[in-house]
Amino acid sequence: MSLWSSSNLSAESRCPRQALWRRQGKHGAPWAGYRVGSWVHDALHAKGERQPEPPMVGLSVTERAEARRLLAMEERAGLVESVPEGAEWEQQYLAELIPGERPIFEPIGIDHPAARGPNFDPAQFEEGSWFRLAFDVMWAESDRAVVWDWKTAMGEPGSISDSPQVICYGAASALLAEQRGAPVERVDVTLWYLRYVHARGGRTVDWPAEWFIERAQALWDECIARDQQSAAEIEEDYRPGAHCGMCDFRASCLRTGPEAVDGDLDDLTLWRFTEKQETFAKELRGYLKGRLELRTSALEVGGRILEEVIRPGVALPRGKGAPDRSQLLMDVAKIARDHGVPFADLFTPKGSTAEWIAALPLEAKDLLAPLLKATTRTAYEVRSALESDE
Repeated sequence: MSLWSSSNLSAESRCPRQALWRRQGKHGAPWAGYRVGSWVHDALHAKGERQPEPPMVGLSVTERAEARRLLAMEERAGLVESVPEGAEWEQQYLAELIPGERPIFEPIGIDHPAARGPNFDPAQFEEGSWFRLAFDVMWAESDRAVVWDWKTAMGEPGSISDSPQVICYGAASALLAEQRGAPVERVDVTLWYLRYVHARGGRTVDWPAEWFIERAQALWDECIARDQQSAAEIEEDYRPGAHCGMCDFRASCLRTGPEAVDGDLDDLTLWRFTEKQETFAKELRGYLKGRLELRTSALEVGGRILEEVIRPGVALPRGKGAPDRSQLLMDVAKIARDHGVPFADLFTPKGSTAEWIAALPLEAKDLLAPLLKATTRTAYEVRSALESDE
C-alpha cells in the first residue's frame, strides 16, 4: 500500500527498486541537474499568482544565469500572461485508488503529508493505494479542460501521448470537472519546453476526456495490483542504466559499471567486465546524453559550459504522400554517375543529410530541393562560460 504519482509511474518503468523506495519515503541525495528547473517552476508559479519571486538559494552564478534565460524565454512567449483569470496554479490533489471505481480527487494543502512540501511523508500511506498530482496550471473553458506543464529539461521526448503524466493529468482534470458538476468533452494537455518554445511552440495532446480516463484507469488499476506484491520482491528488481546517476539513492544502491572494479571481482566477473570495455565508451556517451537531456541547466566543466544547441537540417519526407524513395535515389544515382561521382562515395554514410546533399551535383540538388523538409536536431557542445549565449 503506498502513495503514487506520475513521476513514480515513470520511475517504475526505469527501475522498480527506485520507485518503491520513493513510495516508502526513503531519503537520498537529490540530483543537482534539477536545481534550475525547480527554481524556474517556483518562479513561474509566483508570477502566475502575482507573488514576489522566490530567492535563488543554492544556485551557482551559471545556474542563476541559466534560470534567468529560461524565464526570459517564457516572457517573450507571453505564456503566463495568456493564462485566464481563475486558473489553478500548483494546486495539489489526492485520491484513493479503489478497484473498478473512478478516483475522487480532493485538494490538499502544502502541509499535508502527501503534498510536496515541508511535511511530505509517503511512509504514512501504509493503508490503501493513493495517487497524488499537482497541476502547474489548470483551468476549464467551454467544453474542455486545459492543463499546462512547464518543462525546463534540455531534451525533448519523441512522443508525449503515452506519458503517464500527460495521461493521468488529463484524466484528473476531466474527473475534477465532472465532480464539480461541469463535465467536459475534451482535454488539452500541453507541455511547454521553455528552451524550444520559440522554435516549436508547445507539445499538445488533445483528445476526448474518456480517452484520458480509460488509459489512466488502466494505470491506476496496475498501481493497486503492484501494491499487492511483496516489497522484498520488488526491491530485488533493480535495473542499472543512465538513470542511476540521477537517482536519489545512487550512493546506497548496488552500483554497476566501471566503478565496480574498485572491489574484489571473481575471474568470471572480471572477464565479463573487460569484454564490455570495447563498447563501454559508447555506452557512457549514451548515458551522458540521457542525463543532459533531463538536466534543467547547462553543465559547468572547469570554466566551460556543456549545453544544448539547436541545429537546422533537412530530411527527405517519409510516409503517406511521400515520393517513392527507391526511385528517387535511383534517379540521384544516375545523375551522380553521369557526373563521374563514384557509387561508393554517393551511398557511404558521411555526416548529415544536408552534408550529403551538399556534395551532390547541382542537377541532383535541383531534383531533391522541392521535396526536402526542414528539420531541427539538438546537439551538445562546449563553449566558454564567458561567451554570450545570444
